[in-house]
Amino acid sequence: MKSTMDELRYFNKKFPREALERAIENQEETTEILLNELDEMIEYPESTVEDEDYFLYFYAFYLLAQFREKEGFSRILKLISLPPDRVDAMFGDLITEDLNSIIYSTFDDRLEELETVIENPKVDLFVRGAVLDAYGKLYTDGRVSKEAFIQYLRKLLATEPDDSENDIAILIQGIIVDRKLFELIDDVQALCDVGRIDENFFGLYDSFIDYMYDYSSDQEQVYFIDNIVDGIYQWAMFEKTKEEEIENEKHFQKAREKLEQENQNVPKDKKIGRNEPCPCGSGKKYKKCCLKKENIYKEKQQEPIAVQERWLKKYPIIEGDGKEENERLSDKFDQEAIQIDRLVYLALHRRTRPMEEPINYSKEEIAKASYLIDAFEHFKAKSEKETIQSFEEYDQSHKIHYRSKDWIEELHKRLASEEVISIFGDRTEEVEVLIAQFVD
Repeated sequence: MKSTMDELRYFNKKFPREALERAIENQEETTEILLNELDEMIEYPESTVEDEDYFLYFYAFYLLAQFREKEGFSRILKLISLPPDRVDAMFGDLITEDLNSIIYSTFDDRLEELETVIENPKVDLFVRGAVLDAYGKLYTDGRVSKEAFIQYLRKLLATEPDDSENDIAILIQGIIVDRKLFELIDDVQALCDVGRIDENFFGLYDSFIDYMYDYSSDQEQVYFIDNIVDGIYQWAMFEKTKEEEIENEKHFQKAREKLEQENQNVPKDKKIGRNEPCPCGSGKKYKKCCLKKENIYKEKQQEPIAVQERWLKKYPIIEGDGKEENERLSDKFDQEAIQIDRLVYLALHRRTRPMEEPINYSKEEIAKASYLIDAFEHFKAKSEKETIQSFEEYDQSHKIHYRSKDWIEELHKRLASEEVISIFGDRTEEVEVLIAQFVD
């Protein structure tokens, strides 16, 4: 095994496939050598960082994970708990790529060991996140109860960090999305209110809600490490054959073309023929489907259906999709609440578009004001019907993307525009009266 370990000890652009296969064939002997290697690294970490070509620890993590070697668990946790700059130099992209699965694959049933790393602010933030990912998978497996997991996440959130850049709340939001912990939605909004959420991860709170109801990617991010030979070979640091490089370039080219195509397929504000297919996608002719609605939208200064559908593209699917475990909006909210929320979403959700796309800002702002006015009318009617007397009472049952007080106050600001007043009249006093009634 000495020759095999020598081949794996130092980095080489030529992938050591045969050496890894021999190491796997001789699992028992390999395991003993690798555990001793990790022990030495724990005792003398400086020597590892100083030798830039030393690479056996990298293979050790993956091999021990594939072997499901529980003896490696505590050793791995000790190494990744070293000072952040040292850990980053040693492990680099492994931290965000596979560390969560490596920890999961070697887990020795001691949750307290995971919690020690997660709760240590001196440990690299993304290492803590990887360990928390593994913890989340244990919850999904049923090895941690939902009640206990939620309680633990709330315990973590209750601890405010000394350094905002080391706030694990940023990563807990990802756990909430991945594990669909709807019970913690309000906790996330509270974090947004105090600036403890990084918009670069899931956007503003309304985008976070979109992610919560998004089941388009159900691939588990934490899994048992298997077949490391083929898996590690895909890393860009290893040389590829000419044929593989050509195939990779074809793959990237297809991705670029798809993105360009999406940017070109921008709905235009153009007249639709009565006998053309309806842009809502129903398959019916326009005259037998949304023509009447379109005329109403036009009268209200709102955008055509095709444009609305564009900006509602990421809005959660309302009805169920046949999978009982997938929670949909209609499972929690009635159609009136969803209708109000969609109107507010059209007005307030951040719109991203190609830089070169021409925009009629004045027309768009008028449409947004109209959506909010429509939502306000429906809000008043629903509140009267259900004898709702405060914003808090409404939100307890009907809040989806936006708190009612927040969007109605936004409407109040927009009603001050002279252009809005000229089109819709002065509705300021009406809104102010409702705000006063619902706040008191």
